[in-house]
Amino acid sequence: MEYYAPKQEVHYCYPGEYKLLPDLELLSDELRKHREGIVLQPLINMKEDETAVVIDAAVPGARREHFLIEAEDHVLSIALLMKCTAEEEQDNHFQLHEFNYACFNRQVVLPPNANPELAVASYNNGMLHVYLPKEKESAPKQKLRIVLY
Repeated sequence: MEYYAPKQEVHYCYPGEYKLLPDLELLSDELRKHREGIVLQPLINMKEDETAVVIDAAVPGARREHFLIEAEDHVLSIALLMKCTAEEEQDNHFQLHEFNYACFNRQVVLPPNANPELAVASYNNGMLHVYLPKEKESAPKQKLRIVLY
């Protein structure tokens, strides 16, 4: 009677360690499941110093009229709403499509002394840049819309 063990590829890595290669089909299925039903969010960088808070967001393919930027209760809300027509969707034959921000609402908590009344926002070459100066005292909590240039 012969015993057949399941084949598993073993790859040797320098210096002499071995690691089993993951099942690529299983990994692909898990990644596909993870992406379904989840709204994509843009990647954000936030820098803060004594004078200001600077937020940069990577949002390629949008136009400035698609954004709605608001601040309320020390929370900055960056919303995007882009609607593609049926013709535009049929014309897009991507081989690889990793960013697709049709709509999202990304929220960032601001420090209490960030002043959204004096905020400046711009969108250029796929990057959204929001500059919020700081004050010595806490800024008001009212809802403000920030104009995007």
